Amino acid sequence: PKVPVSLRASLNTQDQLDNYPKKIGGWESVRDYSDPSLQNYLRADYYILRNYRGNNQSTPPFFLLLLHSQLANSFHDPQVCYKSQGYTIGPLTPDFVAVQGVPGITKIPVNRLEISRVDSKHVVTEGMLVFYTYFHRAKDNSSEITVLRVSTPVDTFKDVAAEQTLKG
Repeated sequence: PKVPVSLRASLNTQDQLDNYPKKIGGWESVRDYSDPSLQNYLRADYYILRNYRGNNQSTPPFFLLLLHSQLANSFHDPQVCYKSQGYTIGPLTPDFVAVQGVPGITKIPVNRLEISRVDSKHVVTEGMLVFYTYFHRAKDNSSEITVLRVSTPVDTFKDVAAEQTLKG
């Protein structure tokens, strides 16, 4: 299910996305995968794709994707994206993640998705926990949309450390 969230902060220029924090709490962006050809392929007006690592090496990394477009129908659902990359799509459930520093908001609704890759013997070789949500511009009847997606590798989908990494 798509859960729209009203976005008050402005993330509608490439400069604003580029200035998205490279340090978030104990996490630091260690690689930026942003690329103009990928931006064109994704049909995004602006976007960032980064890998963040925590201070503690045993904590799983997380990947952040922020996409912004003037047209709400520019993006395909993350399930389509992962399926095209060979992942098996698991359950999709509604969830919430904690938010800090936004007056009056302590959590936002997100979609929680479990994905995996399996070998020819149906053994899971890679698992990923994904949270994503859509932010729609709240004024002017605009069709602008921003997609926020965070993901982290998991050994099992009951991986508490991975879940806490994404939930904050």
